[in-house]
Amino acid sequence: MENTETNSIEIIINNPANTLSQSSIDLLRTIAKQSALNKIKADKWDKLDEKIGEFYFDDAEGDLVDIGEIAATELGYI
Repeated sequence: MENTETNSIEIIINNPANTLSQSSIDLLRTIAKQSALNKIKADKWDKLDEKIGEFYFDDAEGDLVDIGEIAATELGYI
C-alpha cells in the first residue's frame, strides 16, 4: 500500500523534529491507509467506466445485459 501520501506521512512522522502526539501519528497513518484504499477504489471505478463507456461512445456491439455482466464481473459478483 505504498503511495506518495503514505511516504510523505512517514517522512513527517519519522522526522526527529516531530512533536506530534501518538494519537496524531495514529490518525495520520489511518488517513494515509484510507487514502490508499480510496485510490484503489477510484481506479476500479474508472476502469469500469471505460468499459461501459465503450458501449455508448465507441459503438461497441452489445446491450444492457452485456453492460450488466461487465459491471458484475468488475465488481467481483461473478
